[in-house]
Amino acid sequence: MELTVKDVLNLPAFQDINFLAGSDGLVRAVTGVNIVEVPTVANWMRGGELLFSSGYAFGGDDRVGCQLLKDLNNHKIAGLILKPGEYLNSVSQAMVDCAERLGFPLLTMPEARPYSYYMDAVYTLLLNQKAKILEVSNTICNHLFNIALDDSYKPLSQFVSDSLKRPIFLLDAEGNLVNGDDEDELALTYGEAFQSITKQSLGLDGFVNEFVYETKEDSTRFLFVPIESVQKRVRYLVSVDNESSDRELACSVLPFVARIIQIQEMHQHSMLQREHQISGDLLGDMIETRYSDPGIIIQRGRLLQIDLTQKLVLMIINIDPNQMDNLNYDNNRQHRHFKLRSIIREAVLALEPHVLFLDRDDSIVCLLQVQGRGLDKLKRKLDFLSFVNGFLQEYALSAGISRWTDRLSGVPNMFRQAEIAVKVASAKQDINKRLIFYDDLCLFRLDPELSDSAELGSLVHDTLQPVLDYDKQNRTDYMQTLRAFYKCSGVVSHAADALYIHKNTMIKYLKKLEEIMKRDLRNYDSVAEVMFCLQYFDLLK
Repeated sequence: MELTVKDVLNLPAFQDINFLAGSDGLVRAVTGVNIVEVPTVANWMRGGELLFSSGYAFGGDDRVGCQLLKDLNNHKIAGLILKPGEYLNSVSQAMVDCAERLGFPLLTMPEARPYSYYMDAVYTLLLNQKAKILEVSNTICNHLFNIALDDSYKPLSQFVSDSLKRPIFLLDAEGNLVNGDDEDELALTYGEAFQSITKQSLGLDGFVNEFVYETKEDSTRFLFVPIESVQKRVRYLVSVDNESSDRELACSVLPFVARIIQIQEMHQHSMLQREHQISGDLLGDMIETRYSDPGIIIQRGRLLQIDLTQKLVLMIINIDPNQMDNLNYDNNRQHRHFKLRSIIREAVLALEPHVLFLDRDDSIVCLLQVQGRGLDKLKRKLDFLSFVNGFLQEYALSAGISRWTDRLSGVPNMFRQAEIAVKVASAKQDINKRLIFYDDLCLFRLDPELSDSAELGSLVHDTLQPVLDYDKQNRTDYMQTLRAFYKCSGVVSHAADALYIHKNTMIKYLKKLEEIMKRDLRNYDSVAEVMFCLQYFDLLK
């Protein structure tokens, strides 16, 4: 607990001190003692000092004396002890009244006593208190090492909270709790304050910072330490100030706790990166067939908790961030990109626990060991992608999934299948349909052969270019009408509803399209050709 004016006055050495005014200020913290003999001394003080004076600073002038009291009060000085004598016969009633109004402790001491008699007593008490704080702080810090390796952070934060007698919270970069439940009563109480700290990116990393959150009813004071790490899983260590806790002890311990958390984050990130590298190396060897003994590959897989003799499926998830050029220059975007990859991994592991991952610049390759009916079960589970897409609007995710195999030699072929599927998925305009199985590709399985075909580009151009040219020249959007018509399987009423137009208007638009394209859009050959060209048009773009 902080040393107060009241605590000082209870010292045996202060029994002959005469208290004059300012009883409301007896709870003021005392951080040191000093002597004041000039009117401007307040500007040289840090705040919290208990000052001694002979009155020379104001020479018996009540106006100057009252102004000195106001200056000392504004600078959060703990109190003033006057020594009547040559420069001050007695303390005037005007100064007593001024001190009382300010709630500023004003006292007098016997003329015969030296300042050092009282100052030594205060310094002894302060040093003892400092020694106690250092002892408690050292005990806490030593004990922290015994629990610092727990990945959940709950034992660490609980121990610190109990030791400091104040609530402790660990927040991520978005202000969410890392060491507890966001629905916890205290978390709900301080939720808006947490958001204020994180959104404003307040404070200096590694140092104790102060933040006061004001509401209509009251105000709450927080101490917090920003923590810089690669993962940013824990971004802020926050504690709530209260009267029952020792603020100085908290300021001594919190930076040490923050450093422990930072070291833990660095260690966990290093271990995670190493695990990813080992997993990626194995999957890369399988895709590129960089092995001569399949048994060694199977053994490496078992060490990573995946049985490569069982049914396997390969999935490629493309991450296509907007403004990718800025990603390398924005730390926050780097963090969000890292976090998105982490969420994708967690989502895939929730589908199947036995997975190998290979990170690429713009994608994640996943080799999944599937149980039972393999793809049928996986198809039912794969609604996770819409959740991930909803997490960050700035990312457009797409996924391609291969057929299954139970042979190592089939992995390179699965990779090619997934590449074709994800290429088609990436071309989909509807973000909720950017997940495609190779088995569902139909003609798009021929993509590697068709992509190199000059005739394919010519076919798409001859079929769709007239519509594109007409739209450009007349500022219309018949291309959208054409898409809607075939997307609704040629049902005019459904296409009209999709475009929010009347059925008769849709019929009119279709007649115009047939005029532009010089073909019957309901003719079987035209349907097959136009639908094929529409899909490949998106893919070729």
